[in-house]
Amino acid sequence: MTAKEESSPAGRPLRVLLVEDNPRDAKLIIAVLERSGYQLSVDTVTSLASFQEQLERSDHEVILADYNLRGWTALEALQALKNSGRDIPFVVVTGTLGDEAAVEVIQQGATDYVLKDRLARLPSAIERALEEKTFREERKESEKALRKSEAAFRGLFEAAPDAIVLVNEDGRITLVNAQAESVFGYTREELIGQPMEMLLPERFRERHIGHRPAYQANPTIRRMGVGLELFALRKDGVEIPVEVGLSSLQTNEGARVLSIIRDVSERKQLELQFFQAQKMEAIGRLAGGVAHDFNNHLGIIIGYSELLLERLGANDPLRKNAGMIKEAGLR
Repeated sequence: MTAKEESSPAGRPLRVLLVEDNPRDAKLIIAVLERSGYQLSVDTVTSLASFQEQLERSDHEVILADYNLRGWTALEALQALKNSGRDIPFVVVTGTLGDEAAVEVIQQGATDYVLKDRLARLPSAIERALEEKTFREERKESEKALRKSEAAFRGLFEAAPDAIVLVNEDGRITLVNAQAESVFGYTREELIGQPMEMLLPERFRERHIGHRPAYQANPTIRRMGVGLELFALRKDGVEIPVEVGLSSLQTNEGARVLSIIRDVSERKQLELQFFQAQKMEAIGRLAGGVAHDFNNHLGIIIGYSELLLERLGANDPLRKNAGMIKEAGLR
């Protein structure tokens, strides 16, 4: 099926609100639309009050309105349509319409205007109006989906447990999350627009600037400083150990580098405590081994001293010495 065939009105149902106080012109407009192939459902109104009533209770697909009506005009109809909050294509169908009036009706929201002596153009004007409405609806849905996606991203971005910092091609910070404020001690206002190097200790800044062009030339998802001890600098001047993951993003404003920064101070402290515990455990095992060996030697000394005491008589001058050896061993 060609595009032309897809947009053809042949056999298509169409609900029309016709604003026309001339019965002959109303019949002519309906006849033209029926000849073009529409299966029409038409409500005709002649007053502003009846027009407003139809807007409230009907679901018309298109409004066709004469410009000059008895006691009111198409401009008032357009205003009533705006006030209703409904999105219905509005086509002015009139006998004569000056340039200024034509510009005004378009500015006020009319999709098109058709002169009554050129009604052959009316079906194509209606088709275009319906296509524009479909486009508006699709755009609204896309915008709604985009807003929903942005809200989800914003929620995840703000709830992330790690600091997230977005940096532009010049190395300046363009976006941070709540955790970045917490980790570094700065407010968002203090961070936005500042060079990324403000979050690094002085000794690392020049090297970081030098690495930026290489990463921009080959932006990949990777960890930064694998195998190295990395440190960040808080606002209060305290250095904290960190792990950093990098990725590249393409935005409407250009390329951006996304840095995910994890404060590992607590983990480093736990690792140190674990290391100290391991050392104490090793010392304990060593001390236990030494005590065991020492007890073995003392057992020999005590045992032999007891043997000496058994063999030495009560008046033997060496008995006292043997007794002191045993007592010392027991102590």
